[in-house]
Amino acid sequence: MNLFFKSNLSPVTVILTVYKRNNLDEQLNALLNQTQPPQTIWILRYENWFPIHKRSDKKTVIRYFDCDVNLKYFGRFSLAIHATTTYVWVLDDDIIPSPTWIETCLRTSGQYGSIVCSNGRIIPPQDYQPEKPKGNDYQEKYFVGDIRSSAKSINSCVADTRVDFGCCSYFFKTEWTRHFWAIWPKTFSTGEDMHLAASCKLLGDVNVVVPQQTSWANSGNIKPAYGVDEEAS
Repeated sequence: MNLFFKSNLSPVTVILTVYKRNNLDEQLNALLNQTQPPQTIWILRYENWFPIHKRSDKKTVIRYFDCDVNLKYFGRFSLAIHATTTYVWVLDDDIIPSPTWIETCLRTSGQYGSIVCSNGRIIPPQDYQPEKPKGNDYQEKYFVGDIRSSAKSINSCVADTRVDFGCCSYFFKTEWTRHFWAIWPKTFSTGEDMHLAASCKLLGDVNVVVPQQTSWANSGNIKPAYGVDEEAS
């Protein structure tokens, strides 16, 4: 799947944050070893909790943004406004994708005209706390791609699935950032995942899809256990 550049770079700007988790080197290795590496990687570091080794790459442009203020979840979507690539991929600091994930996102977004996330949520009717499991089979029904049975588990999904909002890893067309900021958030403390899904649906009729993930080789996150540490929100 080499449709975009002779160098095999994909038209994607990756935006990832560094806060209290020290996973940056592992994330960069995963990103630079994609079958279609991103054209640009922007690393947004909040509050300098630990020193980082600033790397460079011959093909992918890597840039670092040091910020003394913790802009939390919405700050990275502000940065997305400045991307010049066709797509933006915003991912949390606990996400380690398989080598084919950008390929999967490009294919899925092109097929459905959708935001692509490695896992997501379906909101049951009249449920105003969808992140809080209710009953033994709640997670299996409504936590799409996010069932974790052991520390060695991965994000997995039996088939392409439309969800109400995605989690942790958001791949979307850069132009859809206009929808995100056209509706002012109720709060900047949390809920950027729901805000992205709702604003893009309301203003652009854009859905969120969790693609099929059946093994380590095509999973959007091969180490979901990273997301259940003491820094999890």
